[in-house]
Amino acid sequence: MNYRVLFVFLIFYTAVIAQAEPQKSNIAVADKVYLQLSTNYCTVGDTIWYKAIVRDSKNHLPSKSGVLYVELIDSFGIIKAHQLLKLNNGIGDGALIVKDKYLKGRYLIRAYTSWNLNFDDAFITQSEITIYDNQLENKLSAFAGLKIVKKDSNNHYLVGRISPRQYGFNDEVKLQVDWTKNSDAITIKKREIEAYSLNYRLEGNPNWINLRLNNNERISETKTLILNDSVLDVQFFPESGQLIAGLPNKIGFKAVGFDSKGKKIKGAVYDESGNQITVFVSNHLGMGFLTMIPNLKTSYSVKITSINNTKSNIIIPMPTARPHGSILSIEKNIDKINIKVHSTILKNQIYIKVACRGTDYFLIEGPLKKGQLNTEIPAERLPHGILVFTLLNERKEPIAERLFFNFNAENKIAINVDSLKAAYQKRERTTLKFKLNEESYPSINTALSVMVLNKKFWLKENENIRSFFYLSSEIRGIIEDPGYYFNLKSDRFKDLEALLLTQGWRNYKYPIKRNRNKFNQLQKALSVSGNVYSTDKKRKPFVNSTVALTTFGKETTIYSQSIDSLGRFNFDLNDNYGNRQRILLSVTNEHDSKAKLNLVLDTLKIPKINYQLIPEENDLNPLAKRVISEKIKRDKSRILFDSLKGVTQLDEVIVEEKFLNPKRIKTYENFGEPDMVIKGEVLRKQEKDWSSGLFSILLANYGEHIRIEKFSDGFMLAHINAGSKEPTLLAVDGRLLQVFEYENAPFMSSEIIEDIELIAYAKFFKNKYLQVFQDADPLKAPGIGHIISIYTKDGVGINGSSKPIAGTLKATIDVFTPIKEFYSPKYNITTKQEKQPDLRSLVHWEPHIRTDSYGKAHIDFFNNDVKGEYIIIIEAISDNGKIGYQELNYKIID
Repeated sequence: MNYRVLFVFLIFYTAVIAQAEPQKSNIAVADKVYLQLSTNYCTVGDTIWYKAIVRDSKNHLPSKSGVLYVELIDSFGIIKAHQLLKLNNGIGDGALIVKDKYLKGRYLIRAYTSWNLNFDDAFITQSEITIYDNQLENKLSAFAGLKIVKKDSNNHYLVGRISPRQYGFNDEVKLQVDWTKNSDAITIKKREIEAYSLNYRLEGNPNWINLRLNNNERISETKTLILNDSVLDVQFFPESGQLIAGLPNKIGFKAVGFDSKGKKIKGAVYDESGNQITVFVSNHLGMGFLTMIPNLKTSYSVKITSINNTKSNIIIPMPTARPHGSILSIEKNIDKINIKVHSTILKNQIYIKVACRGTDYFLIEGPLKKGQLNTEIPAERLPHGILVFTLLNERKEPIAERLFFNFNAENKIAINVDSLKAAYQKRERTTLKFKLNEESYPSINTALSVMVLNKKFWLKENENIRSFFYLSSEIRGIIEDPGYYFNLKSDRFKDLEALLLTQGWRNYKYPIKRNRNKFNQLQKALSVSGNVYSTDKKRKPFVNSTVALTTFGKETTIYSQSIDSLGRFNFDLNDNYGNRQRILLSVTNEHDSKAKLNLVLDTLKIPKINYQLIPEENDLNPLAKRVISEKIKRDKSRILFDSLKGVTQLDEVIVEEKFLNPKRIKTYENFGEPDMVIKGEVLRKQEKDWSSGLFSILLANYGEHIRIEKFSDGFMLAHINAGSKEPTLLAVDGRLLQVFEYENAPFMSSEIIEDIELIAYAKFFKNKYLQVFQDADPLKAPGIGHIISIYTKDGVGINGSSKPIAGTLKATIDVFTPIKEFYSPKYNITTKQEKQPDLRSLVHWEPHIRTDSYGKAHIDFFNNDVKGEYIIIIEAISDNGKIGYQELNYKIID
């Protein structure tokens, strides 16, 4: 590391501060992925719009990654939606449709690049959302017949009956039980009509229990049982990691309840003789700090007198003071950062390193004088964000560490907006003209986004572009109300100090840790890569060969390249949008020995899902009630308007952007849409050496969804577990199998399978049953049943050969998710016309706005028909990593 010498005025002594030369970008730079969501609270049928900003984790410069993976994950850890987002200069946008079949509850939206998988999961972004159904009143719970019986402090029993009353029953249901740090999955047999009996022992002394009922994805419900809501966990965090006797110690503290959320507390510190040492009050998030000089042989305790403004009397012991140690203290003094070291063990020369996001900025060197060192650094010479101060001994070994947040206005983009009025009429046009401050725009490209929504549905404390890039993305764990720390009206300096003293302690993400298991190349575009090697025992790379790739999208495209010395190939593809795309790989060499090679594709390993279970809210909070109420109003308004216009309301049909081929669409119209899809490539990975065909793979891996019935003569039938033993038919490539073909189905090769779709309660099942079993009595034919629909590669059918052509490989790959356009109506308020009420809560969403060379831009949008207060959220980021954020307010009046 090279340093430039910077001479500054120091208090009490003279020392040298060396300023580090800027470091060049290296391989250990992960991507930060910020997701701006249109909402974190929605109902089924809604659309969640999102913008992704992907920047490097050191300087916030545009990522070179060109593909972002976005997933919607439910509380069972099941990925409900998987999207590929195209990134241009580190920016992209998309939309997630909340389908009617999604259960209400907490979900995660997760985003990452393939490059991020080279590091630990600290840089995989997760945003929590809550999905509600369209009912304000709670339905009769399936868990109403359950209760908790306490035998003693370590023995609790969950007893009673589970009575799910939804349509469709099995002989058994699966119950997921989570409490404290324990988790268990229970299978319960049905003992009586429409009820399942339970008597389950819970180990330990739980404060809450989460119940999640799963009946093969047909019946599901969640509920939290609270056993003790008065639990309080208070932790203390000395400034440098340890409480040192005889020295002034700043001690951070954090108080959380049973739900892991902060609780505001008041209290005092007492010594063993009952003398009050100091008093303290936390902020509303349960964090704060106090200062004291502890004695070595004295024990201290804390008395909590108030929790969330309710009287309390809880006594908690303080950490024990150590006789010797070092304390590194950091404080802001106007435009300077004061650094103080107190030590009873360090002698002679010491060092203090100052870093930000893994980059070293200063190295302070000087001697201790009577165990102390005091100095200061100009705050403007350090970047905006979290700084790490590390105390080093004379051998430059780390002794103590301290996080501190530095506010530097030079890192901000000032956004000025002209032409916004205080109030607008319903459906009136609004024009916004933006201009960035003069220091921001010269020759620097800046991307803005604008979101306009009814203020009733906005929470100021939610994540925003500032809180993410400067706080959440650099501290492990969930930060409660991250936007609060950047609210100019709040006591943010003190509260940020408390946050970094507590949650920031040992949770800083830098230096970035590499994942040594596998290395992923930077993915700049859709790509296909893999290996070609010989089939002999040595598995030598298949060199001096050429691999050709054919993609079958809207257009057929052919690529070709030579295999490298390691037997590797890597194709960057043209942009393609849709569901999945078929590809064909073919290898040739000068000897044309295709039969002696293996061709293997690389696959992206889906990262482990880290879903932190916390108690669910059983009752609707005020925001949830507003969200549901507005959705009900919109639905009623649409129905009323259509009835007045003579339009007959049909059952709701959600058109999914699957880009299905005409044959698949026709099959869906005939059978119904699938409840579950098993991809062929997944099936092939699950195949074992002992597998004897399709049914053996399904039985081993999907037993909770599919039941295999075996007969004495060896005949086998597959059934979907979705009801009370209703029959299941088989279809291949959209055609129902005839009875004589069923004997071949169990032994189909996984190599020819493209998809398997499970369709519970298929359309017009009786007619389909009679097509297969033509001799059956129509009066006794079952009216309801299911279909397992199998699709084969290239439509080869049930008797198709699985033997591939030598030297070739057929597969399907994910491509970019189609871009969904936000509908923005245009009105003429001077023209009287019959109109459908416009009740949108999200008035405008424009994720891509580019400023010109003068830092200017403008947009137009039309307001809705709902009176009230509205907020405009403007977020900006420049190509050199500067960030801007602005909130504006206006009203819609009659």
